[in-house]
Amino acid sequence: MDVEKAALEVQEYEKAISFIAQTDLRDIIGKHELAELLQERDKIAEDLQKTLDANTNPWGITCQTVGIRDIIIPQALADAMSKGGTGREGEKSQVILGTAETEIAEKFAKASLQYHDNPIALHLRGMNMLLKGLKKKAPMVHSPKFSPGINEPGCYRRPCCSG
Repeated sequence: MDVEKAALEVQEYEKAISFIAQTDLRDIIGKHELAELLQERDKIAEDLQKTLDANTNPWGITCQTVGIRDIIIPQALADAMSKGGTGREGEKSQVILGTAETEIAEKFAKASLQYHDNPIALHLRGMNMLLKGLKKKAPMVHSPKFSPGINEPGCYRRPCCSG
């Protein structure tokens, strides 16, 4: 990053970059079908990085990495896709939803590996989920049951604590 250019060429460059990123992402999303977005995230992220760099390089700013973490399909769209269309269109929507479900399952599998040997981290994650539910003032909060011996790291592996 060229600090001098970033300070002199644009006011509030962080907000400007965020605005450009959002605009470019909307533009890219509009040019692709949902199936492409789900299956080709790396290519789309690469395209997004190129357009960001084209806009920010004159300010002395280069984006090092761009990644698309999650593509969240709104429930109304998912419902419409599963109900909508017959024949080929219905099959296509099922493939898209199946792809999204597979990606979500893969992410959960990776997360479970992170928590496997660290029950304290799992407990903290559960507490964070509970806090988010309370902040949203959800009418019902599901609280996971935590293993006995959570205050004793590694206890869940010993037969003495598995009662």
